[in-house]
Amino acid sequence: MATYIIGDVHGCWQTLEALLERCGFDEAADQAIFVGDLVNRGPSSLQVLRWAVERAEIVDTVLGNHDLHLLACAAEIEKSRVMDTFKDVLEAADRDRLLGWLRTRPFMIEKQKHTIVHAGLHPSWTLEGARKHARALKEELSAGGNRLLEKRRSPDLWNDASDAEERQIYRLAVFTRMRAVAADGALIHGFSGGLGDLPSGSFPWFRAPDTQWSNQPVIFGHWAALGQFKDRVACCLDGGCVWGGSLLAKRLEDGKIWSEKSRDGNLRNG
Repeated sequence: MATYIIGDVHGCWQTLEALLERCGFDEAADQAIFVGDLVNRGPSSLQVLRWAVERAEIVDTVLGNHDLHLLACAAEIEKSRVMDTFKDVLEAADRDRLLGWLRTRPFMIEKQKHTIVHAGLHPSWTLEGARKHARALKEELSAGGNRLLEKRRSPDLWNDASDAEERQIYRLAVFTRMRAVAADGALIHGFSGGLGDLPSGSFPWFRAPDTQWSNQPVIFGHWAALGQFKDRVACCLDGGCVWGGSLLAKRLEDGKIWSEKSRDGNLRNG
């Protein structure tokens, strides 16, 4: 049995299908874990989501910001945006089954001494602390809590949160949106560039000083401008597939990475 960690799919079904074939994924023996953002921007969100739900015994995912946006639109908390491509999910006869599965996904998965998240872990968090933060989010969302789905700006720092609700918003920002932090750990909101574009005095979240969780490597997505990346403690599997890049998969047992060039078009070109 092999475990494959797969990058941001964004509804790119043709590319996912080709990647699974390329790496020899065996549904009878293997497991697939996604880093989030299964849906949106690409052309086949419904097909990707159905494939995952129909194989729930061998497929799992952490939640990404686009997955949460789909849930928010389904709950009529947010309105669909021009670039959203999950109308097929919202109009599907089996939408309740699909969205019910998605809503109960975790924000963090641990497998074979690796941690899988969508965006990252805050450098101040210990691994045990990260588990508690992820559990707090999952419990609220799984219980039907929709406040988490409302788009609100996170506090910059944990200590800036004035109440339990703001602490949840902060947790959500770390797990699903964070890319960079300031020297004091403050979240750098809205940054989406590459390592060479970081604001002065800031760090990628996995290279911040005094990182507390670094005893276990983290696999993540969300950062297309970073692309395929690996160092001692972090591995990015967002190959920018929906932007015309590649979809990536990593086999945990030996660390081998496969790359499949996008077969679903290039969002930059329409």
